[in-house]
Amino acid sequence: MYDISPDASDDEDFKTQYFEEFSCYTDLQTLLKRPAHLAIFLNYTIMQNKPNYLLFALSVNHYSRQERLKDIRKAANEIFTDFLNPSAVLRVTFSTEILGDITRSLHSYKDNKQLQTIYDRARNVATKYVNQQIREFKNKLDMGLGNAYNVGLLFGLKSQEEEVKVAKQILIDKFEELLKDTNVLHEEKNKALIAAVNYLLEDIGVLHGSSNIARSYSMNRKDVDKMAKKLHSLRNKDHTKGFPSFNPLVGKKRC
Repeated sequence: MYDISPDASDDEDFKTQYFEEFSCYTDLQTLLKRPAHLAIFLNYTIMQNKPNYLLFALSVNHYSRQERLKDIRKAANEIFTDFLNPSAVLRVTFSTEILGDITRSLHSYKDNKQLQTIYDRARNVATKYVNQQIREFKNKLDMGLGNAYNVGLLFGLKSQEEEVKVAKQILIDKFEELLKDTNVLHEEKNKALIAAVNYLLEDIGVLHGSSNIARSYSMNRKDVDKMAKKLHSLRNKDHTKGFPSFNPLVGKKRC
């Protein structure tokens, strides 16, 4: 936990560290370079019950990097089901024009490249909304409210490898929390959340080949137990070598 009391605020070292650790909270493109900081922000949006647009943007980022037609088709349909279907539990809304273009492309795409880009316009709109959320979160941090969101985990991170380790801790904790929730009223939303968080875990090199479990809408208790055991075994593994593939769209430079 960090302390932003008047005494702490008078400490120049603290002010410098505060600025360095939270300077990434400006926009999504900058935040994507810092997985631990992104994980903290993701957790914040879930706590605020407003993760939809961020999860949509992250899911489209992941989707746009698929190469096999089978994977592209599968992810395209999953994104529509999770976010754009009128009954979607993580529903995001866009203009009639954007939705119409997406729907037509899903049924009449000509090649892989076209199918990979059908969500680009929607992602751009979602990113604008997410950027506003990031600014709101930064304002809360500036007011000294970061303790509620475990921002103390971000202090002292000196490398991308350390960022990945902390991100893994945060995301696996959230994953396990969702898996343990047995409230039937939360079931469908939690499955969608698990699927979206799964994408991010894959992108930072923590999970591999787990999408079929996380994305299954018939996921039963056996599947949940299997995933829980997998996550438990992952806690002690070093996944930092997988970091370079985390976000090829924006590069590896730290903010």
